[in-house]
Amino acid sequence: MMTRETGQVLQKKQPQESLGDLLGDLVAHSAGLVQDEFRLARQEISEKAKLYKSALILLAFGGVISFVAFLSFSSAIVLWLSTHVEPWLAAVITGAGLAVIGIVILLLGASELSNLNLKPEKTLRTLEENKEWLKDIT
Repeated sequence: MMTRETGQVLQKKQPQESLGDLLGDLVAHSAGLVQDEFRLARQEISEKAKLYKSALILLAFGGVISFVAFLSFSSAIVLWLSTHVEPWLAAVITGAGLAVIGIVILLLGASELSNLNLKPEKTLRTLEENKEWLKDIT
C-alpha cells in the first residue's frame, strides 16, 4: 500500500509472537519430533527382527536335521558297525559322528545370529542430530 503524499510503501507490521507462544511451538514440535523418532525406531527394530527370524529358522532347521539324521542313520550305522566291533561301541561311534554334524549346523546358525545387530542405528543417529540441534537453538 502506498501513501499519496510521499509515494512510500507502507508495510503492515506483523504481530510478533510472545516468548510463551514460541516456547509452546517449540515444545509441540519437539513432541512431534520425538514421536517420529519412536516410529522410526519401531520400524527399524521390526526390520532387524526379520533378520533374527531367518537365523532362528536356520537354527531350528539345523536342530531338526540333526535329530532326524541321528534317528535314521544311527540305526543303520550301528547295525553295520556291530559286525566289526561290539554293538555298544558301534552305537557310541555312530552317536559321536552324528553329534558332530549337528553341532556344526547349530554353530552356523549361532554364528549368523551373533553377526546381527539389533541396535536401531538410524534412529540413534537422528536422535543425536536432534539433540545437537536443540542445543544449538537454546
